[in-house]
Amino acid sequence: MKEADMFNKMFSKKLQEKMTDKLLNYIAPLGKQKNYSKNQIVEICDSNHIYIVTNGYFKELVYSPEGKEISFYRLNAGTIFGEMDFFDNQKTFGIVKSLEENSSISAVNRKIIEEMLITDKELYWCFMHSIIRKFRIISLNYVNSLSNDSTGKLAGFLIALIAQHGQKCTQESKIIPYPYTHQEIANALGISRITITKSINELKKLGLITYYGKYIKIENPKELMKLYKTVW
Repeated sequence: MKEADMFNKMFSKKLQEKMTDKLLNYIAPLGKQKNYSKNQIVEICDSNHIYIVTNGYFKELVYSPEGKEISFYRLNAGTIFGEMDFFDNQKTFGIVKSLEENSSISAVNRKIIEEMLITDKELYWCFMHSIIRKFRIISLNYVNSLSNDSTGKLAGFLIALIAQHGQKCTQESKIIPYPYTHQEIANALGISRITITKSINELKKLGLITYYGKYIKIENPKELMKLYKTVW
């Protein structure tokens, strides 16, 4: 199997859209809505709720003892957090922070979820899909960090993003429809912002990426894939 095909199968857009529809249209209206400003921390996380992002963007992260931000994944509308803590009844691991103004979540109480799970088996599938998707993102980032140089790490990160969210622009090019700062990418990959900027400039010189406004545009995903070393 070609590596690009594996990425696409690991992050099925069809399955993701199915989960998004279920959570936004059927589950989120049953919860308590809360709005957040940019860079605000979500402080109500506990194992007695499932949290559904209803607008904007959030990210799940931790801080090192030195105060360095380490990002796990981004959470956009229709994604959830707190699902793992819900099932093992433990305190939420990590911190969730909003990325832009007017971001919002719906906190759905455990009692509501447990009652729905009795009759709605598809809801179990939504939670499992979310957990598996996050596991794959973290696993890919881990393998990427061990097997690639800085440019290869960036290439792998971008390839995973277009598999998850990419929108077709031309016959070959795809756009990542969410803005990513150099610092955010650096935090996700565990390398410095200066190094990320150098790698981005290198990919731009090679004609592999450009910017479409504030969005990253992958001009040639197949050529970009050649810079990414895999272990399978």
